[in-house]
Amino acid sequence: MPIVLFLAYRAATTVDLSFANERMVYLNKGLVLAMSILSFRSIMRPTWLLDFVVSGGIGPKACTFLQRSVLRLQTEVWPRYLCYDLRWFDIRRKCPTFDSLFSIDVLIFVIWSGRILQSPTQWPPIFDEPWRADSLSDFWAKRWHQLFRHFFIGLGLYIQYDQNIVYHHSNSFFKIFISVSGKCKHVNNMEVFVLLAWTLELHYAKNGKIIYRRPISSHPVRSMSIDNLSNSSSKYALFNSLSGLLNCSGLPYCGLIYPAFQGVPASNADPYNFNGTSTDANSIASTAFRVNQKSGATTNAPPNLPAANTTVTAVDGDMVIPVSRRSLSSIRTIDNDMSRRTNSDYEQVFGGTGTESEDRDAAIIGTAYLTYTLVSNSTYNVGDCLAFCDATAGCVFVNLYYEFNNEMLDHVYSQHSNLKCAAYGDVHSAEEKLNFGSQSLSGTPDGPLTYIQQSSGWTSKSFGDPSTPEGYDPLPDLGGANEAPGYMGFVFLNKYDVDACAAICNAQDPDDVGGSCKYFNIWRAVVDGVPTTYTCALYYIPADTSTAINYGQGNLTVTQSRGYKRITYVLDGGFEDYACDGLSFCYTDTTAGWLASSPKDGYYDASIFHYQPYAHSGEAVALLGSATGHDNYSGMLTYGSSLSTEAGVRYVIEFFHSSFYSGREGEVDAFVEVYWNGSLIGTIRPGYSQWKYYKFEVVGQGNDELYFRGGKAPSYDFIDDIFVMQA
Repeated sequence: MPIVLFLAYRAATTVDLSFANERMVYLNKGLVLAMSILSFRSIMRPTWLLDFVVSGGIGPKACTFLQRSVLRLQTEVWPRYLCYDLRWFDIRRKCPTFDSLFSIDVLIFVIWSGRILQSPTQWPPIFDEPWRADSLSDFWAKRWHQLFRHFFIGLGLYIQYDQNIVYHHSNSFFKIFISVSGKCKHVNNMEVFVLLAWTLELHYAKNGKIIYRRPISSHPVRSMSIDNLSNSSSKYALFNSLSGLLNCSGLPYCGLIYPAFQGVPASNADPYNFNGTSTDANSIASTAFRVNQKSGATTNAPPNLPAANTTVTAVDGDMVIPVSRRSLSSIRTIDNDMSRRTNSDYEQVFGGTGTESEDRDAAIIGTAYLTYTLVSNSTYNVGDCLAFCDATAGCVFVNLYYEFNNEMLDHVYSQHSNLKCAAYGDVHSAEEKLNFGSQSLSGTPDGPLTYIQQSSGWTSKSFGDPSTPEGYDPLPDLGGANEAPGYMGFVFLNKYDVDACAAICNAQDPDDVGGSCKYFNIWRAVVDGVPTTYTCALYYIPADTSTAINYGQGNLTVTQSRGYKRITYVLDGGFEDYACDGLSFCYTDTTAGWLASSPKDGYYDASIFHYQPYAHSGEAVALLGSATGHDNYSGMLTYGSSLSTEAGVRYVIEFFHSSFYSGREGEVDAFVEVYWNGSLIGTIRPGYSQWKYYKFEVVGQGNDELYFRGGKAPSYDFIDDIFVMQA
């Protein structure tokens, strides 16, 4: 027997059937199991062996703890009876053996402790939550020893028919088995515990009675699921805790249920509600009725000024004090050019009232005013006015009219013409003729008043789509405005400017729950048929056409609604492509888009989990730190391919991070390093932290590479919702 045990030990601890291939580690697990069974068979008595091999007991209908019929001698056969009787005088039956002495010792102990001192019904519970032990002393002195009382009860009830192999070897075998398995090739301690549970056919105690449990039906393999092992979470918690306690010399924190075994974080915040912030359509509508952002060519402004930049007129319902025309030059990045047109591409919207001495008219006061010029008044010069619109970025409409009694036009400006051509970024109607002049510019109270004649309006027959902002993808045309989750607020613009809305989205402060702005919806509000304002609504969750259901409220109509989604150069930054084939829990180190790797001798120091309680959003998340508690090495999470980035372009890397799994003391060493093309660009050392948003800015070199390094079990770092976008 010693030779068999020695050879089994050597085989289990030295032979590597996987040849260092993690995908073949299951062969080593099978070897450990086989050597364990071999060892059991070499040391167990035959009845124990049969009970181990035949899980239902001995016989076709037998149960483990049912009494077997006692052998009755056939006394009518006198030779057999005589031989049986003579055996009592065999000297070997009078020599005490280890088994007999051990059995007597156990019997005395059980009777003394179980009947004389106390009744088993007065004993404490089966065990005192050993996974909560905070020291080895507490574990061995108090919590672990509660387990033995289960076996004492079992022995007291079934002392003559005991077939429980756990009882005979649990005092030392657990510790010896784990010590041996720690030397096995590429097999971590938790999986060894599962193998041991499978081998020993665990028994549980309930209300003083032993309840038999069937063996675990499946082998733990890569991408393990708790659902595949057992319905008893307490079994898993117990084994995992024992594993951590027996290996405390290698880790600074004990009694932790590791993430690989579906442990519960030390503290849990309420789940984030990503659907709790939907578009505030009522606030947008009420603000649209109050805002006044209409203007036109003034009497004292010189002609041919550059077209006014986009300005913000309201933010989340609050009016903004008007600012200078150049105030948004910092966020105005690209001119909102429309397709170039010829004069034949225009049509008249409304005409003037005439040029007789008594005729009076009015100029347009409307939204999206750009600038104006003076054209020759030798004729009613429509052609030059339309050419001016062609040369003005964003112009889709012009208002051509005469302005009289303005000395600046007649004598100061070089054109010496009173025929004004005002350009607009939106189409207006005759209802918006609101500037009648009636101003005295001579400086004397009795001076002549200005007046308007022959005010006509011209618009393009067709409008080209706005150019798509850099770093965005357009959605198909929306029938209405979005009412979608992930809403971050809105701003009103003084004109329909897609690029300005994109720049505002890029510069928006991140949301604590959803991070940066990743989508905007721009649309025009028309009240009673008159363009009134231009809404730029911001979202941290990209919307789609299915939520474009707001067509207006009351006399407000939604028009020209467009959506633009911010491009992320990291595909599956939320790890949602990894699933469990219908199960709720699994983990891996490789997905289609990501590679999680460990240093030499490390085991699952980086991993990807499909388990909603661990994730920031969705069902999946990445973890840095040994998922099984095998070691305290740092892992690496690498994006699986080069990013489709461009040289010289500024990008922002953003992600959400948490490090609260192991509690305040356990997470003291939590850290994450962010690498861009192999260079460290930033490090976070949050210690204990709930989910928090982080952002780093980089400059692209083209086909850039991204990876993260961190974690030091039990200081675990979870990473989710990774994005790389243009800044």
